[in-house]
Amino acid sequence: MALDYKARDLGLRFASGAYVHLLPNIAGYVGGDHVAVLLALKAAGYKGSSWALDIGTNTEVSLIDSSRISSVSCASVGL
Repeated sequence: MALDYKARDLGLRFASGAYVHLLPNIAGYVGGDHVAVLLALKAAGYKGSSWALDIGTNTEVSLIDSSRISSVSCASVGL
């Protein structure tokens, strides 16, 4: 579930009346940052096939195929 907070309640003082919107995790380690990637790509309405990669502490990979999205996650390895 997404959460909205008043920025001032979090101690942020950059814009009067601003809100902070926190995106939900999909499941497990597929987090809100990857949800943001999928939203930015408008993946839910995507026609055709594509991949979305989010490489950070964990690596999330989503296969987008004709508006269907399958996502997995694994630990990233730093070299």
